[in-house]
Formats: sequence, C-alpha cells, structure tokens
Amino acid sequence: MNRYRSIPTPQGAPLLLALALLLGTLSAPKTVEAFSFDREKQREREEILAEADTTENKWSPGGAFLRSMVVPGWGQAHMEQWEKGRMQFVIELGLLAGGYMIYSYAEAKRDEYVALAQRHAGVREHSRNSDYWVDISKYDNRAEYNEAMLRANRSQDRYLDPADDWDWDSIDHRAHYRNTRALSEDGYSQLLAVGGGILLNHIVSGIHAMKLAGRLNAEALEVTVGEGRVGLALALR
Repeated sequence: MNRYRSIPTPQGAPLLLALALLLGTLSAPKTVEAFSFDREKQREREEILAEADTTENKWSPGGAFLRSMVVPGWGQAHMEQWEKGRMQFVIELGLLAGGYMIYSYAEAKRDEYVALAQRHAGVREHSRNSDYWVDISKYDNRAEYNEAMLRANRSQDRYLDPADDWDWDSIDHRAHYRNTRALSEDGYSQLLAVGGGILLNHIVSGIHAMKLAGRLNAEALEVTVGEGRVGLALALR
C-alpha cells in the first residue's frame, strides 16, 4: 500500500499567477512616473528656497541705518520709501534753520555786549576768556573787583595787568551790558539743545530705516515663497 499521495494542484493556479504578473507589469510605469514627479516637486522646492534666499538680502538693514544716520530720510528714500522718511528730513531742515537763527542771534548779542563794554567801561581788547566778561558785569571797575578778591582770600584771581582795566561810566550801562550778555548766553544754551535734537533725529531716523529694511525684506520673502507655493500647487493639480 502506497503511503504517499500526490497533493492535487488547483486547476486555477496557473491563471492566478499569470494575472499577478500582468498586474505587476502594468503598475511598474506608474511607480516610475510617481518617482519622477517626486523629483520634480523637490526641484521646485529647491528653486523656491534659492529665490527666497536671494530676496532676503534685497535691502541691507545696516546700510539703511548708516544712510539715515548721515542724512535723515536717506535710507528710506534709497529703499523707495521716501514718504516714510520725509518727515524726519523735514525735521532736520527745521532744526538746522532754527539752529542757524539762534546762533546768529547769540553772536549778534555777543558783539553788542562787547561793544557796550568797550564804549562805556573802557575795555581795550575783544579776545578775552568768559570769566572776564562775567566779572566786569558784577563790579564797577577793576580796583573794586581786586579788593573783593583780597577780602575773599582769592588774590590769585586779581587782574594786575593794566590792559585788563575797566571802569563803568554808569550803573545803567553796566545793567544793560549784563542783560545783553545774558541773552547771548541763553542763545548759546538753546543752540546746544538744538544740537541734541539734531543728533536724536539722526538716531531715530537710522533705527526707523533699519527696521523698515527688515520689514520690507520679510514682506518680499513672503511674496516670493507664496508665489512659489501657488506655482507648486498648480503643478500638483
């Protein structure tokens, strides 16, 4: 009696095997096509990123800052945003014009009080230190001033040179001199304030231009990447 029996083979097995081979053959081109499409999509992404990197450095924040530090509004105008830096430029012109008028006024008052001292106190020379012009406004003459310095134990501050002599012809003229000199000194003090305002305007304009450059770069980057994404979406569709 034979112990081994042959296992019957299904009648449809060759047919199933043929169908499997046919399906694999048909799906192979689709796999290659999908792989090629993935490569194309990757290339699109690389192009978008490359273009974004180029757009990111369109405006230099440091260059914009330096331009507007030199001339307020220059950095904004260089970035074609003149309307955003125009006010700072106008402020600069106003401060410069105001500073020039204040300086001219202070100089005119200085010439006036020097002329008063020469005419009514006999001051001989124009070029003297600021302490001298203060001292002659407080005392009628050099002798009175030197005596006051001796009483105050400040003998080293006396005027011993006859060329430093002065003697006011009236109290009213000395008062007029003192008031005129005060107006001149106030003008110079205001000039310092104007100079501080000019410096502040330069700094503010520089910072504004630097921030504006960063914002414009960011906006340009968003537009570039956005356009690339739209193109990629259309390609996917």
